[in-house]
Amino acid sequence: MALITLASYLMSRKGLASANHNAFIRAVYGSTLSKLMLCVLGIAIYVLIYRPNVSKVTIFLLLSLYLLYTVFETWSLFRLTRLKK
Repeated sequence: MALITLASYLMSRKGLASANHNAFIRAVYGSTLSKLMLCVLGIAIYVLIYRPNVSKVTIFLLLSLYLLYTVFETWSLFRLTRLKK
């Protein structure tokens, strides 16, 4: 999850450095969507492998980590945009 968030953060920072404001919005949406899709893919693989013994706690834990990393990434990007102004 940390590597996915790092790649997402770098993609968003690249969009922030662009002169085009729409590039930043596209980068943030793209990074958030790609991170969400990778988490959903991870959950799907987990469910397919451990079908009879699927733990709902594990799924909620992964989604909680996704939410935590997304909030942290959004907060840090918000700070960067405030510093850029």
